Amino acid sequence: MDNQQQIQVQPLLYKNNNSINSLPNQKTPNQGDYNENFQTQKRQSQNSDSQNQDSQTKNVQNNNNNNKNRFVSGNQFQSQKANQQQKQQQQRYEQKQKISARNSQSSQNTDNNNNNQNNNNDKNNDKNNSQNNNSQVYLNQDFKKIQYDFLESETENQEEEKMLQELKQLMKEIQIEFKLGLAREGLQKAIEIIYRAEKELNSVHYQEIFEDLIKQLNYSSIDVLNYGFLDHALIVLNQCDQLIENNPMDHIELKVLTLNHLGCIYRRGNSFEQAFSCLNNAQQLVYQNQLKEYAGLTYLNLSALFSQVGNHNSALDNAQKAKTLQLQEFEEYLKNQSEQEKLEYNFDKNNKNPAQNYLQNQDYLNKATTLIICHHNIASELEYFQQLDEALQNYEESCKLAQSHLGYIHPITQTFRQEYQDFQIRYAQKKISDQNKRQ
Repeated sequence: MDNQQQIQVQPLLYKNNNSINSLPNQKTPNQGDYNENFQTQKRQSQNSDSQNQDSQTKNVQNNNNNNKNRFVSGNQFQSQKANQQQKQQQQRYEQKQKISARNSQSSQNTDNNNNNQNNNNDKNNDKNNSQNNNSQVYLNQDFKKIQYDFLESETENQEEEKMLQELKQLMKEIQIEFKLGLAREGLQKAIEIIYRAEKELNSVHYQEIFEDLIKQLNYSSIDVLNYGFLDHALIVLNQCDQLIENNPMDHIELKVLTLNHLGCIYRRGNSFEQAFSCLNNAQQLVYQNQLKEYAGLTYLNLSALFSQVGNHNSALDNAQKAKTLQLQEFEEYLKNQSEQEKLEYNFDKNNKNPAQNYLQNQDYLNKATTLIICHHNIASELEYFQQLDEALQNYEESCKLAQSHLGYIHPITQTFRQEYQDFQIRYAQKKISDQNKRQ
């Protein structure tokens, strides 16, 4: 402060000296004025110094206050930053706690679910074990019942099979009786077999026996007819027709077969009207039911009937239709047979049991015989119309088929071979006669 006062005083002294010397017209003050002015300036200087000092003091205080405020603000900032960090730590801690709580809850729920699932599995296992035990008991009971039913069914099947074989053996005996001409005895036994089979066999085996027996009676009726016992053959076939009508099953094929044989017997007895009635009914059944079996046989019998009444055009036409249908049926029959079922009927001495598979053999023989007779009847009608070359071919074909399918010693083979040889003679004579006429 002393230095500042000195600096301020010196200019004042210098000013006063210069002012006195430099102002020409200025009045020179006296000593009293000078003292008074000096005192006034001194007081002003002191007041100014006091004001400066106060101002400096205030500035220092303001600086201190500012520094204090800056210090306080810095502390507050640090405090706020610390508080924020603390809050963030607290939030992170709370988040970790929540996550941990959720994980713990999830783990607890998972454990509870696993425990519940394990408990349920245990319960289900217990239940399944109980059910398995019960099922095992039921299975044992069912198995015992099945065993009992199987044994009972097996016993019934054995008994029924035994009965079936017994009835078939009786059918073979009937065949022998018919071969011996004992048609009435054979027919009576056949009727007894049918009634017995209906009573003692199930429906399937009964229908099997019924079908086999009706076929056998039809074939046997032709044997009886060939022996000359037309009335006996007619009795057998009428009985077959009545049995078919009384059967609950529709045996259409058996009906057609029986009608054909009835028509054949009536034709042989010259009862042409009844013969046409039977054969027309058979033909109608063939058309209505689209039957392949016995269709060729029906046309063949119509051909023979038309020929016998003198209608040779219709006879030839029906014979040709019969050959076409029968050839298709016979080829299909052979195609459907296994090697064991492709049986060839022969009279070989090594055949120890010729009655074995009689009906299968008989089906084969009858289908082959029908085809053979078709060629023979065509040849006969062609000869009537003097178409000798074609007639020769059909006579030859009938002879070859008979030898191939029936054997050389079969009666039909012998008959047709003889007719073929006789026709060859007639054919040669006709050729010579025609040649002589041309000369």
